[in-house]
Amino acid sequence: MNERYYFPILKGKAGELQAIADLYPEPRGMIAPVIEITYVPWDFQTEDYAKSPEAHLDSFVEAISKKLAGVSFYIDLPESLWDAELEDGTHALARVFSGIRENGLDARPVIGADRPAEYKDVVKAIVETDNKGLCFRLTPEKANTENINGLLSLFDVKPSEIDLLIDFGFITPAPDVFLLAFQGIFGGLPLRTEWRNIIFGATAFPKDLSDVPSGTTNLPRSEWATWKKIHGVAEMRSVRFADYAISHPEIVVMDPRIMTMSANIRYTTDEEWMVLKGRSVRKHGYGQFTEHCEALVKSPAYKGENFSAGDKTIHECSLKKLGSGNATVWRRVGVNHHLSLVHSQIANLA
Repeated sequence: MNERYYFPILKGKAGELQAIADLYPEPRGMIAPVIEITYVPWDFQTEDYAKSPEAHLDSFVEAISKKLAGVSFYIDLPESLWDAELEDGTHALARVFSGIRENGLDARPVIGADRPAEYKDVVKAIVETDNKGLCFRLTPEKANTENINGLLSLFDVKPSEIDLLIDFGFITPAPDVFLLAFQGIFGGLPLRTEWRNIIFGATAFPKDLSDVPSGTTNLPRSEWATWKKIHGVAEMRSVRFADYAISHPEIVVMDPRIMTMSANIRYTTDEEWMVLKGRSVRKHGYGQFTEHCEALVKSPAYKGENFSAGDKTIHECSLKKLGSGNATVWRRVGVNHHLSLVHSQIANLA
């Protein structure tokens, strides 16, 4: 894996995967996303799973084989699949990596201190087979010498083959507080200079937009502000950056029959997210997205149609050259723009 400096944590859903596929060559070559496989979908009408775990995982592998070719990435499983044994007796993660190998993809497994023993055994087998290393993903509470040394003892790999992701999850707008918290963790890390990458991860994006009023609202990118402060400390200048793009770490699962989704575009700016929020698409339609695009291209924050594939879609939609799309389209657009912007921001700091 060539050197990467941005490790976005993304859900393994259609919009996010297409956002990666649509990246222009330069940002595509400098990111290494952590892809979280989503939960097996639930059918609220039948009150049962919409598909089997096997079908869910196979669909995911088929999708990444088309969207992530040529991208170095990491795979993490939702907790519900940590100890899931499939009908053929294999572990869910083993099935995914078997498909990854068959498709010639460049992936590494993720593990945390709280994973069950069987999960750790499966990761060990993957690491031994692929010889690409892995990622330790730890919450601040788990990022201590005991847990890190415990994980190291499981694998016959050097820290230089391991990415150490300290994932703060959702954070409040208090960069100085989280700088001090990370600084404390960093100072106590074992083998501090030997890891392939040490990564700070977090997001301040809300779980949903229920508290965001209609119109245009700017929300602070506190994780970016925190990482810039980390980057400004000489001994931590090599710490890499991870965020959750335009999402909260938790997926809100709701019955689509009663869910009310507003027409919204999440557009990342240098220090904030600009959220353009309309009314319910169920009542007022998807045409509101065209209105959002018309407003966005007039904003000083708009980066221009050539900045990213997402920005080009926004421009063409504003001119009514494209339809108004759907939720997946606008997730793709927002994530693609975000990844492109953060790549540019980090490159300009280097």
